[in-house]
Amino acid sequence: MPDTVIASLYILKKNTMEHFRLMEVEKARAVDCPAIARIHVDCWREVYPYISKQVQNQRGYHFRLDQWKDVVSREARHEALFVLRESGQIVGFGFAKENKDVALPALGELHAGYIMPQHRGGISGPLLMQKMVIALIQQDLAPISLWAFKQNRVRAWYKSLGWVSMVARDRVVAGEAIPEVGYIHPNLDELLSRLDTIIERARAMPKAQYAASGT
Repeated sequence: MPDTVIASLYILKKNTMEHFRLMEVEKARAVDCPAIARIHVDCWREVYPYISKQVQNQRGYHFRLDQWKDVVSREARHEALFVLRESGQIVGFGFAKENKDVALPALGELHAGYIMPQHRGGISGPLLMQKMVIALIQQDLAPISLWAFKQNRVRAWYKSLGWVSMVARDRVVAGEAIPEVGYIHPNLDELLSRLDTIIERARAMPKAQYAASGT
């Protein structure tokens, strides 16, 4: 689905300890919107090769730039847009919001999350998801849902974290039907604990040992 999928948050790679120390998640500002839009477009094209070129072009840079400028400018209470920085550079982003999709019995939604390929793995995905989940809990927007295209490989990671698939359907994007799966997490305390464990374990392990562990 176009804007409600969290894509490629956790693809393993070797990470240095310095990489871990210099990665942080912070609230997005208006000045960040061009970088967010570029990441959104580039990740869509890389992660979703099964989506037609016509749809990809329709969801191009200017479309995404307007989308994220609107989010930042309206400063809605039940929305939170974050950027993931590595050494100060924006390498990913995440958007959490109130759930308005009646297909899932949830109050909050992890609406979007994308990380550039060379920055995935290790703590990047867990840090981004952790920040979004906490933001929704602080707004009393739980339970929390998320959606993923059926062909998205990140679904295996969701399952490992305890996300439970609740519904399957087609999402129609610019006239194109794309199968997707909706999830809810039954225990957010457990989810945050798992994310904490992944982050702390990654910080503590040398890069070679971490990569070999399959964490």
